[in-house]
Amino acid sequence: MLAFMAIGVIGLSLLTIAVLLIAYAMGATSLPVLLPLLPFIGLPIGMLLIIALAIVGANRRKREGN
Repeated sequence: MLAFMAIGVIGLSLLTIAVLLIAYAMGATSLPVLLPLLPFIGLPIGMLLIIALAIVGANRRKREGN
């Protein structure tokens, strides 16, 4: 579940970056105000989800080892 959440959040952030780059290259001047802020929020959340996934996986391996 954490892996799919991380992939979704990071994927959405990367897609937003691509859309912004294409929009700016085409000369768009009026974009939604929160659209450029989405990667600044999404990428750190995705990183935290990956860290949480690593911690959960390490705890599960430690429990199975004992």
